[in-house]
Amino acid sequence: MTLTVHDFNALPADASAELLRSCCGSSRWVDEMIGRRPFGSLDALLLAADQAWASTDAGDWHEAFAHHPRIGETQSVAAQDARASSWSRAEQEAIGAASEGTQAEIADMNKEYERRFGHIYIACANGRTPSELLTVARKRLANDADIELRTAADEQRQITQLRLRKLFGGRMITISTHVLDTALGKPAAGIRVALSRGDAAIGSGTTDADGRVRDLNAAGVALAEGEYRLAFAVGEYFDATAREAFYSEVVVSFRINGGGERYHVPLLLSPFGYSTYRGS
Repeated sequence: MTLTVHDFNALPADASAELLRSCCGSSRWVDEMIGRRPFGSLDALLLAADQAWASTDAGDWHEAFAHHPRIGETQSVAAQDARASSWSRAEQEAIGAASEGTQAEIADMNKEYERRFGHIYIACANGRTPSELLTVARKRLANDADIELRTAADEQRQITQLRLRKLFGGRMITISTHVLDTALGKPAAGIRVALSRGDAAIGSGTTDADGRVRDLNAAGVALAEGEYRLAFAVGEYFDATAREAFYSEVVVSFRINGGGERYHVPLLLSPFGYSTYRGS
């Protein structure tokens, strides 16, 4: 059952603190949020979360950072509960699929960053590829210590917002598709579809009897703004129906621009042509 804001308002303080701590490990932030109850809506709670974070200082930020594993690792300095550990794994899923060389680069970057700033590299990893995380880290290594600490604190704020949305079942970005075989005038079933960003695989599926894949992003993973690709294995589909066709694969590149939206990317397909659009 999805936790509602009304349910959260009614919880004892220790139970609500445990839930909040899985979203952000700062004790002051947790206490501030408990003191601000009751919340009238999820939007009000999310606004309060930002306001409470704005009242914290460097010590609170470092406490929150300690509740995250390094990028590319699974163990944090401060203990995480099962919910936070699961979210951390999902947020860093793309790192685990990276090449050994890229993972080694990330490990080296972590060490250099910590030598430079004295705390782990904090970045909102959802929807970011390993190469993007490396690029961002290298740019941030040029910051002075005060600017970088504040940058890391804002990344923590973004992570907290994403986790609160997960906790309360808030709307997340979802990506779906629907393939219509225009030559036959019916849905195209059995087409493999893969969603990726950069060199990171995000999710995959196969069109059902209605030609649909209803949710391509991995369960529990919030997608960041940026460029994404859908790859449709249409050659296999035409081979299976014993039809001559020109295309072996159709790739649709598109951009998502924010949270809380559904992105539906249909494909109108024939053996010698295709078109696409943003659907609803």
